[in-house]
Amino acid sequence: MEELLSKVMWRQYGAVIQMLRNAIEACPAEVWDAEDESPSFAHLAYHTMFFIDFYGGDSPEMLKAFKHQDFAAKSDTDLSKPPSKAFSKEELLGYLDFAEEKNLGIIESFDAEDFARPCAFEWKKVENVLELRFETLRHLNHHVGQLHYILHRETGSAPGWLDQVTQTGK
Repeated sequence: MEELLSKVMWRQYGAVIQMLRNAIEACPAEVWDAEDESPSFAHLAYHTMFFIDFYGGDSPEMLKAFKHQDFAAKSDTDLSKPPSKAFSKEELLGYLDFAEEKNLGIIESFDAEDFARPCAFEWKKVENVLELRFETLRHLNHHVGQLHYILHRETGSAPGWLDQVTQTGK
């Protein structure tokens, strides 16, 4: 059962991560940091991958390691405020590669005890790590949908839907 759960979980996380990657790659320069868009496409993409990274690890050790990353700026996750810096596509795609690899490794290594463990983020209203994973997946899907909407509205097209992936999108 653990192997099946990890396989299904990764296929779904992999799909949403690949859809995020596809949206970033498809975004033209004039849409990337458009002044009239709040939050900007780039800021929304950063917010989305920040939470792939942040909620990807649910242990005190991973949280401690996360706080020492150079790229992660929690202040930049607030979509109602401008980010502290402009992120390039290349920066965000590199960060996405990192977050994808991190999540794949964690998901593949989890067993039933890991998924059943109480969530380490006391502010989250979830009972265990498995529920946190599903809540995070819903959050990611929400924002990837917004990014695809922005692309479709501004360019007339957006990358297609992926129902699952069988391996990483790299």
